[in-house]
Amino acid sequence: MKTSFVLTFIVLCAVDVLSVNVGANITKSCKLPDGYVLVPGHGAYKLHTNLVTWDSARKSCVEEGAHLAIVDSPVELTIFQIYRSTNNLKSDSKGIWLGYHNQFELRQWITVLDEPFVAGKNVGWTPLIPNMPDNYGGNQHCARLIDGGLDDVECLGKYPYICEIAL
Repeated sequence: MKTSFVLTFIVLCAVDVLSVNVGANITKSCKLPDGYVLVPGHGAYKLHTNLVTWDSARKSCVEEGAHLAIVDSPVELTIFQIYRSTNNLKSDSKGIWLGYHNQFELRQWITVLDEPFVAGKNVGWTPLIPNMPDNYGGNQHCARLIDGGLDDVECLGKYPYICEIAL
């Protein structure tokens, strides 16, 4: 793990700790699975750099007691983009699988938690590619994170992925 990545997480954690009400006396201890980094107030995250299909990524996260990451806040979006930049995953050919899909009903994007996806709430479709999601070729039903936001791609493509344990 690169030093700049660790330092960024320390800064994000420090900001969160400072924003917690000291009187709340929050004490929560848990053992995270190997490789997960805790960001207080947001979740625990693990980047897998091996290239797998979306469904393989989803299953891997579940086996770890997690889920394929979804963006619940601007802080999480920043965390996921930091993962990309500090692990040489910045080019669009190296997007990262996230937990969004429309495999059950065309144009009805949902999360792996079966919640509706609301574009623009915390993350949106990338403005770098017109008319997103475009379902190019009629078989783009899974989402990866690239510069600028999400991109719909074939679920059988192979990309790294982020697992998330929600707090």
